Amino acid sequence: MTDFRINSEANTAGTHNVGSIKLVPRSLVNRFGPPLEMDGFKVSGSFRFIDSADRVYTLYDWKATSLYIDGLVDGDESSLPTPKEFWGNEKPDEFQIGGTDDCDVKAFKEWLMVQVE
Repeated sequence: MTDFRINSEANTAGTHNVGSIKLVPRSLVNRFGPPLEMDGFKVSGSFRFIDSADRVYTLYDWKATSLYIDGLVDGDESSLPTPKEFWGNEKPDEFQIGGTDDCDVKAFKEWLMVQVE
């Protein structure tokens, strides 16, 4: 199995969406700590990882919190959870995986499942 480790300083330039996975947000926070704050609109938080070949992977929510809806229509209350509620949630939610075309997405997903089970 490929070795992965969290690295909040990893350079994400050139990464793009390469997959998705359902995980429990609170389990991610318990295992890896608070996510990095992101754009404050479509993404409320992200984790960065590298593998043994120094390939970069990101794991992030996408349009999953009230930041997204509240940013679209002023004055309308969002039905989505706040970022605090989202990252404290104990039910699985979908996360996007970022990387490059040569990333081993399957191995990364398998590793994540073991880390947060």
